[in-house]
Amino acid sequence: MWRIAANQGAMLLCRPTAEYHRRIDVVDIPVTGLPETALGLVWHRDHENARIRAFADAVRQVVP
Repeated sequence: MWRIAANQGAMLLCRPTAEYHRRIDVVDIPVTGLPETALGLVWHRDHENARIRAFADAVRQVVP
């Protein structure tokens, strides 16, 4: 977000992420006409370990 605040870029975020990271020096403009989105948990496969797998399993148990 600091690059956006420094006028060095732009981002396309889903609404919950934009609301969570809201800043007074960044303006968010809703984009319409796009399909619904979903957040996902991702990691680099070369860095997968038991802790990441356990976290992913915990997320699967609480997120429908």
